[in-house]
Amino acid sequence: MKLVMPKKAFSVDEELTVSTELTNMTDETLCFPVPDISCTTPETGWLIVTGASSKSESDRFICHVDTRGAVGPELDENVRNHWVKLAPHGTYATPPVSVGRLFEFGDWKISARYHPALWGG
Repeated sequence: MKLVMPKKAFSVDEELTVSTELTNMTDETLCFPVPDISCTTPETGWLIVTGASSKSESDRFICHVDTRGAVGPELDENVRNHWVKLAPHGTYATPPVSVGRLFEFGDWKISARYHPALWGG
C-alpha cells in the first residue's frame, strides 16, 4: 500500500487530504470491499491513517472502514457487484478524502495501513 498526499507541507489547521494505492503483489485476483470514510464496522476491514507529531508522544488516528458485514447470498451479491476485484499486479486507488487537520507545528510522520476483513464480510 502506498499513501498519496497532494503536497509535502501543510500549515497548522489546514485540512489534510490523502488517498491510497493498494497494489496486488500476487499472481491471483484479490477481492475486498471498497473503503469508506466511516469508522463504525471494522469487522469488514479497515484502512487507518496515523499521524505522529515530532513534538507529541501520542499518535493521532484517522481511519476509514469498509461497508457493513454481510453473509450468505447478500455477501455473494456484494462481492459480485460492489467489491473491488484487483487483478494480479494491479493497483486500486482510493479517492482523496479529508482525514482531519494538523493541530501543531513541526514534523509529522503520516502513514497508513490496510487491515483486511477478519472474516468473509
